[in-house]
Amino acid sequence: MVSDLENFFYPKSVAVIGASNKFGKVGNALMLNLKRFKGKVFPINLNEKSILGIRAYKSVLDVKEKIDLCVIAIPEQGVYPVLEECGKKGIKSIIIITAGFSETGNHEGQKRLIQISKKYNIRILGPNNFGNVNPYISLDTSFSKLTPEKGNIALISQSGALWVYISQLSLGQFGFSIFSSLGNMIDVDFADVIEYLNKDKNTKAIVCYIETLKDGKKFMDV
Repeated sequence: MVSDLENFFYPKSVAVIGASNKFGKVGNALMLNLKRFKGKVFPINLNEKSILGIRAYKSVLDVKEKIDLCVIAIPEQGVYPVLEECGKKGIKSIIIITAGFSETGNHEGQKRLIQISKKYNIRILGPNNFGNVNPYISLDTSFSKLTPEKGNIALISQSGALWVYISQLSLGQFGFSIFSSLGNMIDVDFADVIEYLNKDKNTKAIVCYIETLKDGKKFMDV
C-alpha cells in the first residue's frame, strides 16, 4: 500500500542503529545530518551514553516512545538480530544502509532479511542503501555532506553517488521535494515510490535513475 511508505518520507521520529561519535563513520554522518530534523532522534549504540549530545540507547527496545523510521548502519552480521528487535518494537519502516548482501554474492543473507521483514510486516528500503531526504521537514537520512534546498523535483535513484553529485549541482539552481535511494530493492521499488510521490503535494516532477527493475509490468502500469 502507498500509505505504508509515509514514514519513510514524513516520519515524526527516527532511530539510528549504529549512531556514532566518531567522525568519518557512517553512523556519525547520519547523526550530523539528522541534527536539523524537526522530529525526535534516537541514537542506538551499545557502548555510548550519548551521541552528539543526544541520549543514546543500547536497543530500540529500550526506547519507550514510538519510532516511525529506523535507519540501520552496522556491519552485516549485526543486521539480522537488530531487525528482529525492530520487529518486536513494532517499527514498520526501515532503511538498511548496510552493504554486503546480494551485491557481494550474499544471497542467503538477503533472504534472511526478507524472511524477518515478512514475519513482522516491515517495509524495507535497501539494503545497500544511501538513505532518504525530505528538505521540507529537514529530514536527511543519507550520509551525504550536503542537503539541498526545497523544490518540486523528486529523485529516485539506485546510485547514492549520483545524488551527491546532483545535490551539489543544484545549489542556487533548483531544489528537491524528495530523494529516495533504493539499494538492492528487496521490498520497496521504483513503482512503489512513484505511486507514493504521485500524491505528494510538494512533488511536481519525478526523475528516476534506473539500473535494474524488479517488475517491468508493475513499473509501466504505475
